Amino acid sequence: MFDNNGATLSDKDFRLLTGISVYPNPTKGMLYLKGEISKLQNIEIYSLTGQRVMEVKSNFRAINVENLRSAIYFVKLNTNVATGTIKIVKE
Repeated sequence: MFDNNGATLSDKDFRLLTGISVYPNPTKGMLYLKGEISKLQNIEIYSLTGQRVMEVKSNFRAINVENLRSAIYFVKLNTNVATGTIKIVKE
């Protein structure tokens, strides 16, 4: 999804727009980002209840989510021009 002035797009469209993709999904311990990660300012991970459970401010290529419970999470990717949210499953 992409949030810019109320517009919402799929994660595929966000990836095309920003050149950033997140994998593997589902994941057991590590999330990897590829593409134009230099555009990222920070990454936030939220639970289904909206609680922020993690924030990453640097080293965006690999994020260790091993300590998170098995559940569905939303990964919010913040760039200088847009914010995108991708749903992930932590096994």
